[in-house]
Amino acid sequence: MKVKTSLCTFFIGIASTLSAQVTIDVNVNKPGVEVSPMLYGIFFEEINHAGDGGLYAELLRNRSLEGDKNRFPHYAGVRGAVLSLEKKGLLNNAQKCALRVRFSGNASGFTNEGFWGVPSVKGRTYTATFWAKGKLDGKLKVVLTDKKGEARYGEAQVEGKITGKWTKYTAKLTSHVNDNKAYFGIIASGKGDVVFDVMSLMPPTFKNRENGCRPDLAQLLYNLKPKFMRFPGGCYVEGQGSPDNAFHWERTIGPIEQRPGHLNANWGYNVHDGLGFHEFLQLAEDLGAKPLYVVNVGLWHGGKTPVDSLQGWIDECMNALEYANGDVTTKYGAMRAANGHPAPFNIEYLEIGNENNQPDPNAQSDRYYERFKKFKDAVLAKYPHMHLIGNVVAWGNDNPKWRVANP
Repeated sequence: MKVKTSLCTFFIGIASTLSAQVTIDVNVNKPGVEVSPMLYGIFFEEINHAGDGGLYAELLRNRSLEGDKNRFPHYAGVRGAVLSLEKKGLLNNAQKCALRVRFSGNASGFTNEGFWGVPSVKGRTYTATFWAKGKLDGKLKVVLTDKKGEARYGEAQVEGKITGKWTKYTAKLTSHVNDNKAYFGIIASGKGDVVFDVMSLMPPTFKNRENGCRPDLAQLLYNLKPKFMRFPGGCYVEGQGSPDNAFHWERTIGPIEQRPGHLNANWGYNVHDGLGFHEFLQLAEDLGAKPLYVVNVGLWHGGKTPVDSLQGWIDECMNALEYANGDVTTKYGAMRAANGHPAPFNIEYLEIGNENNQPDPNAQSDRYYERFKKFKDAVLAKYPHMHLIGNVVAWGNDNPKWRVANP
């Protein structure tokens, strides 16, 4: 009873405090710190499948067979089909592997499990695309099935004959069953040997953007009314062990079959790069948010480019800005127009480096202020009104400061 009495007394005390009259004095002649209306925003990073398997609408996992050079995770043969990796005669130079399927007839084929299941939603129409070449005595169908590949939730005939030349095929299928753990499959009515690559299954997207985002998740972001969107991440910007797996914007634009994808070494999985530089910019525009782009300053987890050899990274930054802001008569502005957005995206905010100004120079923080100045001088020479964001100590300091005279 003592415990109950104590708790009762405690809550009565809380109630009494809450019901007490409170007086607040406001002196409008002495305003405090002015808070920028741009302060409230959102930050995206490809971590824990926030993009692939999350915000990005693509439902197939390892769609380009680049997740493992020796096997084909997330795929399985059904009804006697034999699957193997193909590494010759590929679709283009961006692709390093493809999936060879030997169909045995009798509706044999293969399935993809998606990201922990393909969400089959009753009444929803999906767009399936893939590239293929080979020989087939029969027709192909795209299907949504149960795990065993037996129950059909939706299917569509693929128009066009399989030939010896790489060809893109498209089909739309509508589901009539709800199942969050469905599988996507491609099956054949006859026998044959066909090579597949860059397979995709897309549901409707936010604002109906081609190669866009999930409507439910993007709508939640829109509802936040963010003033800016920081991308493409934190450590994801830098990479780990090698500069090759840092985020390189130019590898993430154009048709999805021309994107090689890369190892997200910082967080331990491969990414399609379907949610690329262009899609980030488009999403920011669709959210009504200013794009805030974070550039690599020649630092990655476990390595660095010397300060006197940064021109390649600076060029990459300047090319990205031209893609986002340049007129259609410029090289990269023309690329943006070709990718469906003639008007500039107008990046106004640029962060130079990610958490790259720690006390320990080995913590991706080698000579940060010198790196910052090199990027700053190059950017402001062409874009004098760009708002530049620098790094201060990101942890272990409750009062971080900019510690050089260079503003």
